[in-house]
Amino acid sequence: IILGIALGFMRNSSSSHTIESAGGLFETFQKIIDWAMYGLPFGLLCLIAAQIASVGVDILVVMMRFIAIFYITGLLIIVLNSILIWKRSGEKFSTVFRAIREPIIVALATRSSFATIPAAINSLENNLSFDKTSVNLYVPLGTTICRYGNILFFGLGTLFVAQLYGTNLGFSGYLVALVGCVLAGIATTGASGILTLPMIGIILEPLGLPLETIIIIFIAIDPIIDPMRTLLIVHTNMATASFISERQKNVEAEPPLETVQQPIKS
Repeated sequence: IILGIALGFMRNSSSSHTIESAGGLFETFQKIIDWAMYGLPFGLLCLIAAQIASVGVDILVVMMRFIAIFYITGLLIIVLNSILIWKRSGEKFSTVFRAIREPIIVALATRSSFATIPAAINSLENNLSFDKTSVNLYVPLGTTICRYGNILFFGLGTLFVAQLYGTNLGFSGYLVALVGCVLAGIATTGASGILTLPMIGIILEPLGLPLETIIIIFIAIDPIIDPMRTLLIVHTNMATASFISERQKNVEAEPPLETVQQPIKS
């Protein structure tokens, strides 16, 4: 941010050259990601096979209800996000689905919201023609700060632990859980996977719920939960970016009247 502000205050040619070089480097990495997309389906199958082989099926049976509720809630949010992007884009729903397919695949395959930023920007900016400035500003910022997938996971995880130990939260408990989920979600900035799970202690400890015993179960099912968490972070931020961004005008501006030369009359 400081570097961008400094470049904005510079009015010489070196500033424009620096910005152009950064833009060229960004497009280069986008091209590399486009090439990697051809191998992602095979990599995704290998990742799923490795996860199931390492976790096993016993713990999945025990946590099946929690996993099912999390995925059902996540899919509902994704449907609502897709409808918002569809309405804001003005395109056909099939066109919108094809446009956002790439970041969905990258999010599920890599389980890294930061790795999905270039694909998300490309889908909104080039495929759906949203304003370049707004998209390039909000998508990286929102992906860093607004961790919607982790917030949902912490909220459902808190309710699961409370029901497991027969604790009645009450109104004040739900209020603490709500605020704690937002703070814990923000606290996961820069972290991914099992590194984010201890943040649920921000919510459980004020409610008097144990963390040490339940964290092991959450670590065991994290390979199954993490792809949806990442997808919710990316997809919801794309929907938010489409909500605050205007569509680009593809109509070329007409030349000023004074610059139009009148034909010479013979």
